[in-house]
Amino acid sequence: MVAGALAFVLHGHLPYVRSRHPGSLEEDWFFQALTESYLPLIEMLQRSLQQGAQPRLTMSLSPTLLSLLVDPVLQERYEPWLQQRIDLLERSSSDEQAAAADLSQHLERQRRAFRRCGGEVLKHFIQLQRQGVLDLLTCCATHGYLPLLRDPAAAVQGQLRTAVREHERLIGEAPRGIWLPECAYFEGLDQQLTKAGLRYAILDAHGLLHALPRPRYGVYAPICSPGAVAFFGRDSEATLPVWSASDGYPGNPSYREFHRDIGWDLEESELQAAGIPSSRPLGLKLRRVSGGDCPLEAKLPYDPAAAERTAAGHAQSYVQARIQQLSELDSVMDQPPMVVAPFDAELFGHWWFEGPRFLEQVFAQGQAQGLSFTTLRQTLSQQPQLQVCRPSPSSWGQGGYHSYWL
Repeated sequence: MVAGALAFVLHGHLPYVRSRHPGSLEEDWFFQALTESYLPLIEMLQRSLQQGAQPRLTMSLSPTLLSLLVDPVLQERYEPWLQQRIDLLERSSSDEQAAAADLSQHLERQRRAFRRCGGEVLKHFIQLQRQGVLDLLTCCATHGYLPLLRDPAAAVQGQLRTAVREHERLIGEAPRGIWLPECAYFEGLDQQLTKAGLRYAILDAHGLLHALPRPRYGVYAPICSPGAVAFFGRDSEATLPVWSASDGYPGNPSYREFHRDIGWDLEESELQAAGIPSSRPLGLKLRRVSGGDCPLEAKLPYDPAAAERTAAGHAQSYVQARIQQLSELDSVMDQPPMVVAPFDAELFGHWWFEGPRFLEQVFAQGQAQGLSFTTLRQTLSQQPQLQVCRPSPSSWGQGGYHSYWL
């Protein structure tokens, strides 16, 4: 067994996008995220458990995303939205038939999963938390960027307390942790978090590395702020290969091309006949990356089997890299190291279609090779004593601080 553990953290958020009438572009955002990310992630975790793996994920569900998941109007509109896309796949070109058939099967699987829970997808997340697989965090009420809302302090408390209240109302228990929007921190925010009953959060690496005093373990162990909040730091070595399309896995030529969508390929008259008023992304992508220098119109047909093989290979590479990283850290630390890898949840499935399959393979191959997975809550329950440090103002946005959001 490898000393230490790896903690994946996924941030789930969408703005409130329910429209008065069905078929809006904004509702497409939610339905695509549900179809490509949230339902597949649930399916992946359930299947991993059935196969004997021990997957662990920390995952935030923002209050606005929660409200979309439980909205009966959106639940009623989802299946017609799926059927519309299944029908459109029949119009794919001859060289796209294999990819279209595979995608149609994917959509049918999501429909069956949706029906199994009676449209109440949130119940699956709650069940996985009760099984110890998920650690569900909240986020700010409207995803407000807290450093720019700090004056007056009541604005920050409004964001936090509303989030805690909605999380408890919809999930059945108050959250202990929070995903800070853009991982943004300002000095004194820890005291505001404590007032709202929140006890841990994630920062970008420099939020810990520039803390005072400097944490003795860097980002490889949580710290405790003077306001009694635990902070975990993002590890760039564990995240870059996954999120970067240019330097990481998602840019592999075998993977599905995000920007080539039949919503742009079909004639507008065909779309209108299907009830879609104009050309726009439909979440129906049948081409592969094909290489970074390949123009969009020349992308090759997607080969699902080849993409799955590539994902398995990338998972193996990732697991080996994390085992080596943890082993090296263990040799210079006097406690088990922890590597925290936070991402936007929609990276897995929506932006990187093969992402859920990659995660499933990481859990399976990691367990087989002695790699342990953990959640932030589980780590804190096993590590009651933390170094007290004052986190540095920071964010994970461009530039690392707050200027990008001004």
